[in-house]
Amino acid sequence: MDYNSNEDHFTASQVMTMFESLRNDISVIAEGQISMKEDINILKSDVGQLKFDMTIVKDFIRIEFSALKSRVSILEKKVG
Repeated sequence: MDYNSNEDHFTASQVMTMFESLRNDISVIAEGQISMKEDINILKSDVGQLKFDMTIVKDFIRIEFSALKSRVSILEKKVG
């Protein structure tokens, strides 16, 4: 059937079949979108946790670096 022809006429049954097919396609797209939103929320949560963890690591390094710098200074004075 040529859908571009102006002389095509569809029966009610054919139109309902096309609408049902379209409805099913829309449902599949909607389900995919819901799944993607869930995945995005998981990623946002994971990124938030990573930021928190990085802050802890940075603070630890900053504290340890200061302590190490102090210990090196003491050793340099002893070697002197």
